[in-house]
Amino acid sequence: MSEVTVTIFNHNYRLAVSTGEEELLKNCAKLVDDQMTNVRAGGKVIALDQIAVLSALEIAYDAQKKEEEAAKRAAELEAFAAQQSEAAEAAQAAAAEAQAQAEAAAAALPAAEPNAQEDQAPEAPIPAAPIADEAAALEEIRALCRLCEETLYKDATLGLRL
Repeated sequence: MSEVTVTIFNHNYRLAVSTGEEELLKNCAKLVDDQMTNVRAGGKVIALDQIAVLSALEIAYDAQKKEEEAAKRAAELEAFAAQQSEAAEAAQAAAAEAQAQAEAAAAALPAAEPNAQEDQAPEAPIPAAPIADEAAALEEIRALCRLCEETLYKDATLGLRL
């Protein structure tokens, strides 16, 4: 524990403070001194006790207002985070569903055209594990769609040549 001397409204106060908190206490004392000087400069209040009470009230009011604004902002951020979490879960579910549909379509195509398999390019392996990253999931879906389109196109051109 250390001591610090502060001046508030032309009075010196020697205070005990936790080590490392000296600057904070000096800043608080300056805030009180400035507020008391502003109240006196307003000219309506002359008594020292009234100046002190009104200054303390103004400081407490400002602190309470900032605390309420911070709590409101924290609640807004919490609600936004919950919305983002729900959106991410919905996107992952949609990606998993699209991947399952693409896998089913890719599995159904070779069974429908057994003779066309020889002419087709080798298929890209379909991952069995779910993809956690949304961007990677979307890229995988696009790759599977391209593969399906290429297979359908080759099947259609084979049908036209026969």
